[in-house]
Amino acid sequence: GAIYVAFALGLAFAFGMLVIFGIVGYVQTDSATLDFVLRSLLAPLAWYGVTRAATASMRGRAGAVAATIWIVGSVIVGLDQSHVLGGVFGFIVSALDKINPMYYFQLTFDDKGQNKTMVQSMVAGIAGLSVLAVVGYAAALAQWRRLEA
Repeated sequence: GAIYVAFALGLAFAFGMLVIFGIVGYVQTDSATLDFVLRSLLAPLAWYGVTRAATASMRGRAGAVAATIWIVGSVIVGLDQSHVLGGVFGFIVSALDKINPMYYFQLTFDDKGQNKTMVQSMVAGIAGLSVLAVVGYAAALAQWRRLEA
């Protein structure tokens, strides 16, 4: 819930600034706006699921591991998008990127404002983020139950 409250406050602040400076009339929306909003709502939940799954059985190093996951996720998506690595290493990076929320969310745009996201399909992007969130939460719950037993 707190993730969504923070997201809503950020949007309200941004919209308020547009109104204050009188440029809200220049804001345009299209079909990509819905894609961006839905992925923006799901990406924090996917990251939370992945970090919980990776750190649920840890006692004291969970913060360091969660921070490392962010760094590794950024590097992996960059390597996969650049296609620098080939052969077996390229396959491994590509496979790891499929369990990386940034793969489904990372939005990049070219000079013309066209979306160049790795996963172009809105349905595939939303499905990927949803699966990562659900599987991450389930894996974390399973680990917590095992620790309590």
